[in-house]
Amino acid sequence: MSARDKTVMRYLALSVVLAGVCGVLGGILSGWALFAQSVQPELMRLQDSVDALSVSGTRPIQGSTQPPIEIIPVESRPLSPAYPIAFSERRTSAVVSLVRRAARPVQDEPVSPEREFGAAVVVTADGWLATSEKALSGFRLSEIGAVVNGKVLTVERGVRDTSTGVAYLKVSATGLPTPAFVRASDIVPGAPVWVESMPHQLAPEIVLTVRARPSADPVPSDKTARRFLVSGAEEGRRSGASVWDGAGRLIGLLETSEVGGWRVIPAGPIGSSLSQVFSGDGQIRRATLGVRSLDLSAITLDAATSSLPSLGAWLRADRKLGLPAVSANGPSARALLDGDVIERIERDILDGTADLGERLLEYRPGASVGVSGRRKAGVFQVEVTLGSEIVSEQIK
Repeated sequence: MSARDKTVMRYLALSVVLAGVCGVLGGILSGWALFAQSVQPELMRLQDSVDALSVSGTRPIQGSTQPPIEIIPVESRPLSPAYPIAFSERRTSAVVSLVRRAARPVQDEPVSPEREFGAAVVVTADGWLATSEKALSGFRLSEIGAVVNGKVLTVERGVRDTSTGVAYLKVSATGLPTPAFVRASDIVPGAPVWVESMPHQLAPEIVLTVRARPSADPVPSDKTARRFLVSGAEEGRRSGASVWDGAGRLIGLLETSEVGGWRVIPAGPIGSSLSQVFSGDGQIRRATLGVRSLDLSAITLDAATSSLPSLGAWLRADRKLGLPAVSANGPSARALLDGDVIERIERDILDGTADLGERLLEYRPGASVGVSGRRKAGVFQVEVTLGSEIVSEQIK
């Protein structure tokens, strides 16, 4: 090969190398232009979105509908009680629980709730309690205990008042709180009351009626048949529980439940009964006419028409027990007759606000009273010396 041919071959090889280098540089420049125009703007937008996110996650995501989280402070003020001020300020309760005593009490052994069967209310500072006679049904005195200040105390004495349905129990205690009583005549339908079945557990209720429907059987004149009816379910209530008014005064004691509420024994006669238990021979005596009657204002007659008035005490025999309307040996034996309607005793009118037994509570045995009313188609007016009936029984 000549020198000329070698020179040509060198220039040809150099041209090929330069062409390859130029091609590579062109590809690089084209790729960079494409990256700058398309890819780089997308990367920048993605970077902006990442920067918008908070590292702690407490900042809301842009475009989200979730509201921001707010911290609400908690107030330390306690709730105000709905009870009247008489209960809010009362530090101790006059209500105690009645329990079935263990055959062999064990020191420092807790009392199970299954042993609790009723309630009572303290009526004297030295340990006399009042409860419903129904609450003690089926129990002997030795089986009854009263929880006072967290301890079961032995009931030392028990007296049953058959004229009112109240029973009195005595325990050895001092310095107990005592309530004031409300007269039955001061209670009105719709009045707010509070039922306390256990100490410090008060349930608001209302008085449905001050004259709950009585039995259809005639009632002896030495017995008070009036019962209030208050609202309340059977669950959580105990016979003997106290019923209070808004001033913390005792209205009465729960006796039995019935459809729509509870029958309540008025607390009014409790004071007079206890005063007789404390004095003399410890027996409770009531003035009596020696008759049985139905309160016409509280019964329904099974007839479209009747010759009887709408008010008064209708003397009627107890056909179930076979007892006469007027006792043959009673104070009214020669003055009153079966079928008479007593409308007035002295100046006290039997107008439906009180029954015959309640009116006689205001009189002492042996007092002479004028009795007037209707007899068949006419009227009558007689003078009767009230008899005395022992209505207390010792609980054994």
